[in-house]
Amino acid sequence: MKNLTTTLTFLFLALAPTLLSSQIAVQQIELTKQLLERENFKQALLIAQDAYRSGVKGGNIDIMTEALVLEARGLAEEGAKVDKRRIMRQVEEKLKEAYRIAERAGRDSMLQQVDFWAVNLIKKPITPTIPAEGGLAATKQPSSIRDLAKEKITEFNAFNDNLNNQLGALKLEKESLEKRYQSEITALNLEQAQQQLMLARKQQAIDSISMARMADSLLVAQAKQALQIQETQLAQQRGRMILLWVIAGAVIAIAGVLFWLYFNSRRKNLIIEEERQRSEALLLNILPAAVAEELKANGKAPAHHYQQVTVLFTDFQNFSRTASELEPQVLVNALDKCFRAFDEIAERHGLEKIKTIGDAYMCAGGLPTPDGAHPAHVVQAGLEMQAWLKQAPEIPFMGARIGIHTGPVVAGVVGAKKFAYDIWGDTVNIASRMESEGETGKVNLSRSTFELVKDRFNCSHRGKLPAKNMGEIDMYFVEA
Repeated sequence: MKNLTTTLTFLFLALAPTLLSSQIAVQQIELTKQLLERENFKQALLIAQDAYRSGVKGGNIDIMTEALVLEARGLAEEGAKVDKRRIMRQVEEKLKEAYRIAERAGRDSMLQQVDFWAVNLIKKPITPTIPAEGGLAATKQPSSIRDLAKEKITEFNAFNDNLNNQLGALKLEKESLEKRYQSEITALNLEQAQQQLMLARKQQAIDSISMARMADSLLVAQAKQALQIQETQLAQQRGRMILLWVIAGAVIAIAGVLFWLYFNSRRKNLIIEEERQRSEALLLNILPAAVAEELKANGKAPAHHYQQVTVLFTDFQNFSRTASELEPQVLVNALDKCFRAFDEIAERHGLEKIKTIGDAYMCAGGLPTPDGAHPAHVVQAGLEMQAWLKQAPEIPFMGARIGIHTGPVVAGVVGAKKFAYDIWGDTVNIASRMESEGETGKVNLSRSTFELVKDRFNCSHRGKLPAKNMGEIDMYFVEA
């Protein structure tokens, strides 16, 4: 029986690599089909080539043929993107090789499959290379796995015959020994039989005494075993109690850690939220809300063209001389107070502060969200700025000029560090000219702005201003 098991084990070990190779090849064929369905042709070609090598190693004709067909399909699909004529020659060679393998093995179904894909891929069937005698499967050859199995079965049959011969010899030897033993028993005389009987009785008595002692020893062993069981149970109970205490302590410790992590995470989340809100506030101080949202969502804010925007410039009269006469901190405090007031007025009228340059303040209406009423809001904001300056005697400046113009601009965010929202165009330049050509305490409008607000404000014409590339521009003072 042991030799039989050894033989079967040897046979399995001999066949195992071949069977494993065939199983791997089947998995590779399925994976190649899935890759072709997903149009991953390069990966499909590599897996199909591995499947072909596995089929060759295992001597599996079906795997070899199907792997070549799949490789031809992958080449045909991938060849549509490059040199199609060269690729189609390779496809035809792969299909012919698959046909030859299937034809030599007599695989009718595989031949039909190769012909099907040949018609689909190269638009013609494959010409048979072996004469068909009695059908395509007439020249069927045994696979290497079958040959190996037949050889192992032949060896196993020879070994089994050898075992049967040895078993027959053992049976004959057994019968001979039994006959010899029977003859020796018959040769014993009566006296020897009686002596043997007495010896047997004595042995029986000894055996009974031994049995009694054994029973006593068994009782003692059972008592010791019962005591050991009780001690084991007590030890297990003590162990369970200790384990329960350890588990309880671990649960308490874990709960404490979890509570600490929860409150620590909550505290960190609150800090993160405060920082986020602070960052939001800082970002909104630099950029308009709509531009800030676009920048956060996309990582960038592209420039936009606005057809109609009203731009306002302010500038303090004789600022340079006043600045030279004041202490630096007094000058900065005065500018800060004025610009804070201007910021409040601009925000109240829905205007967007663009920037400050020295003592100049620039804001605009109608962006980033277009508003049809923005010219009037900008003019009203300019009047309120002049009114605030007149009612603030503690400001050391001698009043300010304000200029306003309406027209198209381009707006966007510039810079990578300390980026800023700014506007460009002739509208900005003309608004700056309106300010420089104005008078202290007055709001100077261009004609384009005047035409949009003349129904809401009293304005007086004050002449024309020559503008580069635009001819002369009419100017108007707004009467407060």
